[in-house]
Amino acid sequence: MSEGSPNRRGGTDTEENVDASKDVNGDAATTAESVEPFGEHLPSTFKVRGELAHPGGVGVEGRNTAVSGTSYGVYGGTDSTDMAAAGVLGTSSGSGEAYGVMGLVGSETPTQRTDRAGVYGEGSGQNEYGLMGINSSTTDPSAEGVFGLSQSPNSPAITGKNPSGGAGVRSNGDLEVINGNLDVQSGSLSVGGHASTGTVGLSAYMLWNQTIQPSTPTIVHFDSVQDSRDDFGGFDEATGVYEVQVAGDYHVDVGIKWKDDFSAGTIVQYQLQIDGSRDGGVQIDRRISDPDDHAISYSKTLFGLSETETIQAEVWHNDSASNEVFGHGDGITYMTIHKVG
Repeated sequence: MSEGSPNRRGGTDTEENVDASKDVNGDAATTAESVEPFGEHLPSTFKVRGELAHPGGVGVEGRNTAVSGTSYGVYGGTDSTDMAAAGVLGTSSGSGEAYGVMGLVGSETPTQRTDRAGVYGEGSGQNEYGLMGINSSTTDPSAEGVFGLSQSPNSPAITGKNPSGGAGVRSNGDLEVINGNLDVQSGSLSVGGHASTGTVGLSAYMLWNQTIQPSTPTIVHFDSVQDSRDDFGGFDEATGVYEVQVAGDYHVDVGIKWKDDFSAGTIVQYQLQIDGSRDGGVQIDRRISDPDDHAISYSKTLFGLSETETIQAEVWHNDSASNEVFGHGDGITYMTIHKVG
């Protein structure tokens, strides 16, 4: 073995002739040695192990000096089908600037930081990526280029941050959120193509006519859901009332058609209510001048709704006789709700 000069991490480069039939401890390569594991997720056997107490040293370093071809400094693979299996696992129990796995492009010295990460990647130039995920499968819908999993309701699986005002996360293809929320805490979400989501809101309508007595405020009973589009499961077909399941901002459109003529001079009132109150919603008072005026539509975005708050439409009139809200199909008397924020 020959001693070398200090390497870029503060340790010492050495060279050693190694018998390929033996592991780094000199034992037969087919025999694994039982040792104290690095962490609770690691097995207690190894073929190659590097351990160093030097504060700037490297336990294991792999370098490929080839200038062409698909070259790897360190490669790890696993045949296990267990969810937690990994070809390479990096862990860190330290504090401050501590990373389980660090990847650098364009520099051999990482930017000084104070946060911690299981995987840290840094690119310092154009077309350089700290972390790149590639899914080369053309047939498997479950294959992932980058997969993030969080068990905490307050911690994201994947976080992107750019304090300079650029993109924290950029996708040149489809960015898909299968289950959960895409939360942009500051800045903006820029979509150059089309933003598509499978969970939108509600499309409800009235199938059967509803009688409205004079001078009697009455909740409009939308009694049917179009094409099963109650995405959040908050609509009650027995009452026509929608209960917010996920807090946020909702845009509501309401269309109402009456079956019969009103007397001239009748006042008809329409409300869009939150928790049974017009506050924050809509109130429209219309005096009938044309008895043939049977329909109205109105809409509003309701901001900052909390979970379990309700959305409902209410009508009232002061004609001398009752009238019916006309229900016959999804395009006549309806209420649609879209979650927009």
